[in-house]
Amino acid sequence: MGADNKKKSGARQGVGSKSGAAKGKKNRNVNQSIRSFIPDDPPKPKTMPSPEDFNNVVKSARLARIFMTSSTFVSEPGYFDNEGSGSFEHNLDHNLTVIENDSEEGRIAAIFKWKIFVTDRVAKDAGEHIKGESCGKADPVLSIEASYVIAYEQIEGGSEDAMKLFMEKVGRMATYPYFRSHVSHINGEAEANLPLLPILR
Repeated sequence: MGADNKKKSGARQGVGSKSGAAKGKKNRNVNQSIRSFIPDDPPKPKTMPSPEDFNNVVKSARLARIFMTSSTFVSEPGYFDNEGSGSFEHNLDHNLTVIENDSEEGRIAAIFKWKIFVTDRVAKDAGEHIKGESCGKADPVLSIEASYVIAYEQIEGGSEDAMKLFMEKVGRMATYPYFRSHVSHINGEAEANLPLLPILR
C-alpha cells in the first residue's frame, strides 16, 4: 500500500488500561468533530458551459477506469498522547489535476488527490502565543493521503469546458468512496479512532 507510518511504539503504551468512562469521553469528542470533515463544494469554473453542452457529456460519458496511484499514512506520537482530549480538529481536502481533455476523441482523465489531516488546537494556540502572532496553521499530528486516476470515454457533443465541469462534479463523487473506504481500512489497522467520513451529496 506504500503507507509511511511514523508512529513510535512507546507512544501507545497503556491504551488497554483506559477506563470505560475515559473511552466514552473519547468517543463523544470524536463524534462531535465529524462536522469538520465535511468539505466545501468544488469551486465553479471560470467559463460555464451551457446546460445543453453539459448534458451531452452527462448522457454519453462512460467510465473507463479508476485506480489508486499513491497512498501515504503518517501519525505522530502526539496524536496518541492526546487522543480523546477534545482538542483535535479534523479536516478533509482534495484537489483535481486534469491530465487529458480531448473533446474530439471524447476522452478526459484526471488525478484526484484526497487528504484528511488532524491538527491539535492546543498546540496551535501555544505556538501562536509564543510567536506573538497568528500563524493560522498547525502541523498535522495525523494524515492520510491517496491519489486516484479516473478516466471517461465515448463523450459526444461536449466542449472541453463541459467535460472539465463534468469531471469536477462527477469524478469527485466517483473517487471519494474509494478514499472513504481506504481511510476506514487504515483507521482500523492503526486503531486511530477517527470518525467515519461523511457521505458526499
